[in-house]
Amino acid sequence: MILRAPRSLLARAAALVLVVALLAGVAGLWLAGRIARRWEARFQRDTLEAMMDLAEANASAACYTHDPVLAEQVVQHFLAAEDVRGAILAVGPDILARAARPGPPVPADRTGALTRALPSPFSAATTVGELTLLPDPVVARRQGARIASLVRAPLLGLTLALGLALLLAVHAFIVRPITALSRQLHRLDTAGGGLLETPRGHEGDEIGQLARDANHLIERLVQQDWDAQAKGRPERPAPEQGRGVFALSGAGSLEVCTPACLALLGLDAEPPPGAHFPVLFGAGAHRLEACLDQCRNGSGRAATTFPARDREGGAQRWLRLTVERTGPDWFQGLLEEAPEPARALSWDGVERRRAAGS
Repeated sequence: MILRAPRSLLARAAALVLVVALLAGVAGLWLAGRIARRWEARFQRDTLEAMMDLAEANASAACYTHDPVLAEQVVQHFLAAEDVRGAILAVGPDILARAARPGPPVPADRTGALTRALPSPFSAATTVGELTLLPDPVVARRQGARIASLVRAPLLGLTLALGLALLLAVHAFIVRPITALSRQLHRLDTAGGGLLETPRGHEGDEIGQLARDANHLIERLVQQDWDAQAKGRPERPAPEQGRGVFALSGAGSLEVCTPACLALLGLDAEPPPGAHFPVLFGAGAHRLEACLDQCRNGSGRAATTFPARDREGGAQRWLRLTVERTGPDWFQGLLEEAPEPARALSWDGVERRRAAGS
């Protein structure tokens, strides 16, 4: 069975943090045990050195007088400490006294043994014997394991706490902002959203830069869509021939329009940027609002016909308005004169005539 990596960013981050925490914990536990064993071996050696300092005077006297009774007392005294496995007191090649704990025989090479030359009680320059102590490695390992167990518990807790803190930090500062941006991107088409909102607290970091880059990309895609739609409709007459084209934001603000559009509305000057476009229709403002609402609710395209006054002769003329949604938060429209004024009724009038049976 092949294990596949999880698709969720949070799951991957959690798995990575878990692996790093486990490796760090294992390395820390191994290092703690090694340090504890070395420390205990050094402590054992220092202890034996101190014991030899205390027994040096009696051991020198026993070697100087060749007293086997005193020598036996000296080596037996060392066995009172559990760190000592054996003790040997010798005068030249002859062993004056020897003592060892029950158990495996003392190795012949005397691995780890501490040896000290014993000076004469009357002259420090004269050597009268030699004292050798054999440490017990089993005791050193047992003490080292005990110390390591005391260190491993808090070390394991600190490793787990560090891993959990790292996982929470990754979730709070990386995974959650990216997830919020992803959800906004998914809502753009379904909810008619516009640009992405930068997550709070990430305005100056890489997450904020990602949101800004995505917004620039959305704006370029909308502009490309406008250009493509304009190139794909060559059959439309030019704006100077009685048709005006305009583009609106999702809130109904005018972004751009052609001069023919202004002429059909009877405006002498171009409105300021960001002006609310329905207001420019005067009494027909509610018709444009209704078309925008219809596009927002999912139809994508709406049209209506309404009467307008000719500003030169004062005669009534008919205008046809068509609006369609071109992006997540953008609309474009066409304003033109109705070709047959006698039949240019609004869609509301047509519905009323159908209901009356005329």
